[in-house]
Amino acid sequence: MEKRLRRFVVKVGTSSLTDRSGRIAPPAMWAIARGASVLADEHGARFVLVSSGAGAAGRERLGLDLPLTLPDKQAAAAVGQTLLMLDWSRALAPRPVAQLLLSADDVRDRERYVNAKHALEASLRLGAVPVVNENDSVATSELKLGDNDTLSAWVSYLVDADALIILTDVDGLYEADPRRSRAPAGSRWCATSRRWRRWPGGAETRAERAAWPPSSGPRGSPPKRGSRP
Repeated sequence: MEKRLRRFVVKVGTSSLTDRSGRIAPPAMWAIARGASVLADEHGARFVLVSSGAGAAGRERLGLDLPLTLPDKQAAAAVGQTLLMLDWSRALAPRPVAQLLLSADDVRDRERYVNAKHALEASLRLGAVPVVNENDSVATSELKLGDNDTLSAWVSYLVDADALIILTDVDGLYEADPRRSRAPAGSRWCATSRRWRRWPGGAETRAERAAWPPSSGPRGSPPKRGSRP
């Protein structure tokens, strides 16, 4: 990146944090934490993580199999948030971490939006790494922002980030399904994931976030493979 960063947001999807069986993979978390920390140190910047994975961590701990009912999804997210934060705390040490759970009302309501912004600003000022997720333990379809790609865009606005980095489990944006075609990454906004049917979100949302005009917020970039430095 040619411009020196002051603040940046890293969105980490579930597929970048889990192995093929859907379990949280600590080595993947450590690699992502190390990469973000190195980038922050190089620029003298602060950063925020928007992290999925709570549902996966909770399902593993509770021994649940898909598909789940809404209450079971909410319970798994509640259990998984604690486990996820413990893992991020270890991975990001010695940097302290700060957990922030948001819902759609936190960005739609002006007072709550300002409160969330102040909490993030104070955490960054004090040297902590905010780890943000949607509050899935209480959110329903009417209260959800949609997915963490959308949430990461809102967080970027909240902290006035210079860049939004979206990690995924494919090499970028493809013209066709890379599992069935050798078509190179191109300009057409189409991509797929080996867990396309398992996890919410997807290439369409990521492309929308990456295509932000510079005048309207932080610089977006095409999705980056989370397993690479």
